[in-house]
Amino acid sequence: MRNLKICHINARSIYASRCHNKRDELAVVASVHDFDILCVTESWLSSNVDNSCIPLSGSSEPFRFDRNSHGGGVMAYVKSDLFCTRRRDLEQGGVEIMWLNYKLTHRNRLLIAVCYQPPNSADADRFFFRMCCCNVINDFLSDASTTILFVGDFNDLSIGKPFQQKTELFRLFNMFNFHQVIQSPTRC
Repeated sequence: MRNLKICHINARSIYASRCHNKRDELAVVASVHDFDILCVTESWLSSNVDNSCIPLSGSSEPFRFDRNSHGGGVMAYVKSDLFCTRRRDLEQGGVEIMWLNYKLTHRNRLLIAVCYQPPNSADADRFFFRMCCCNVINDFLSDASTTILFVGDFNDLSIGKPFQQKTELFRLFNMFNFHQVIQSPTRC
């Protein structure tokens, strides 16, 4: 079984028509660190941007979940020698969670959720986001052959707080024994 190198980057616009373009930065990061899967949040892409405008050397055509309005959007580049599929059947409209399925072995798979939750989300939107996560977790909870990985920008302010002050999203993930890798804010 291959060890996967997975990265998450919050791009805040991968394809700007003006002077600053982060595609070059992504290409450098991907080549220097040799990531197998590069997950991107806040791609700021719309259906007006063709995949041919945002290639990444050594990767297949990117998987995209565009918001089609200013901000948001998630995407993932997967090395061309890996077989990964998108699970649109697990996705819900209005929630920026894109699900990818990667076959680890003949019997085991990795389900990757590339997520973005805007910082100014209303309570009802945050609740719906949690329910979408919970539904997929529940669907695969009894499936020992599936590992679920959530990556992204949750705009969740639970880091460093006592358990009583943790957010509902943190409590949900904790209830299902997920472990948070990031232990400090990634942006101030």
